[in-house]
Amino acid sequence: MRLASHGTRLPWHSLVLNGTFATVCGLIAVMGVPPRSARAFQTATALSSGQSAGERALNDIERGNLLLSHGEAAEAEVPFRQAVALAPKLALAHHGLGLALWIEGKQDEAIRELTAASELDPSDVSLHLDLAKAAWSSANQSQISGPSGNLNSQIQAEAYRTLAIQQFKAALKLKPGDVTVKVDLARLLLDDRKPQQAIAEAKDVLKVNPADVDALETLARAFLAENNSVEALAELNRAIQQNPQNGALYAALGQLRQSQGDVQGAIDAFQHAVQLSPHDAPAYSELGELLLHQHQFAAAHDVLQRALALDPDNWELVLWLGEADDKAGRRSEAMSLYQKALRLHPDFPDAREQLALELLREGQTASAAAQALLIAAGHPQAPQYHRIMALVEWKNRNYGLSLGDCALALAADPHSARMLSIQALDLWQQGHRRQATQTFVDASRFQQNIGSSQVFCRLVLCGPGDVSVVDTFLRKNRGALIVPGDF
Repeated sequence: MRLASHGTRLPWHSLVLNGTFATVCGLIAVMGVPPRSARAFQTATALSSGQSAGERALNDIERGNLLLSHGEAAEAEVPFRQAVALAPKLALAHHGLGLALWIEGKQDEAIRELTAASELDPSDVSLHLDLAKAAWSSANQSQISGPSGNLNSQIQAEAYRTLAIQQFKAALKLKPGDVTVKVDLARLLLDDRKPQQAIAEAKDVLKVNPADVDALETLARAFLAENNSVEALAELNRAIQQNPQNGALYAALGQLRQSQGDVQGAIDAFQHAVQLSPHDAPAYSELGELLLHQHQFAAAHDVLQRALALDPDNWELVLWLGEADDKAGRRSEAMSLYQKALRLHPDFPDAREQLALELLREGQTASAAAQALLIAAGHPQAPQYHRIMALVEWKNRNYGLSLGDCALALAADPHSARMLSIQALDLWQQGHRRQATQTFVDASRFQQNIGSSQVFCRLVLCGPGDVSVVDTFLRKNRGALIVPGDF
């Protein structure tokens, strides 16, 4: 469950409209120059060779701002760089260049320029806020786009969050009564796994405005992060009373219900959330994931398709949609989606594991093993690698090797019915009959109807060459189950 998925989304468009760039389009009017084309500005600059370096820098900034206002970030970068070269201590030049670089996707360079701007003019609140929001957005992007579990991505995200917190606090020193900034700081602190500090900031806002819905929502999420579901529910109810049409509040309620183990209550809340906020991709995503885990595959497929339409580059959504197709028997569609997820994010062990499972179902053990090796290359201790190899080695009748991979996979997830089933088969084939039967009984605790040939074969990915081995094993061991399967 991702507690921050609804309270901390800050796309760059939000950033530039809330910061100094909100005035970019008005800068030309402020400076007394009517809007002109880029070609006219080039002519004007050429004719102003007699100006001082500072005046020419201001002229370049003006030209860059106009280009930015027309959405021409790459073109705007050129005059902003010229302005920085002419007047390296001019904050506006660095700020404009930072905005242009960000819009172009040059994240690290943009942060450097926005940092320079805030350091050159530390009294400008908007410069601190733009840097804070850029750093916060960068932290989220580092976590999303970095390889799963990658330490460097985590460190980078942590550094960006630290910078963002510093800049929000700097802005509050200059403008201590700004409740919007305080709420943003509270959300960021929650993102940074500091729920106690987030609670303090949100409560400060509520002292000034007890009906502030954003503060109430943030406070509820912070209490939820502290596992205080009673206080979280109380604050959410207060927020919903203030704004019953706010879909994000029902999304937070869904997360709360999910944390309490109330799956149907969570589904109901998320469904209400997407009805109120039909463009909320994270709400659709969480609803789809819940439905998938509840084996409501048709409903999950429809919801995840909607989420993916709103967020087409989200490889987790692509994976979940593939799983929904897989469970519904649409194997070719599932294979295509797993491959798409890997195109979007090549270092994605979960998608590569699902692709390997599809290959194993088709009897392609060598290709599945190749996928496992690709996982191990980036994540040597990844349980996905051991889960794939346990299946590969079992199908190749290398029972000892399969047992070793089963043990390593079960160390990461001791409740895996698939790995326990493979382990039981390995032990049985090696003559450890009593231990095999006990392991099969253990697996039955995590998979209903495991004594059914259909269910067991689905778990161990039976191929034509496995049927006789599996049939013998089930005939000899079904009677040991507390509740035998439907067979």
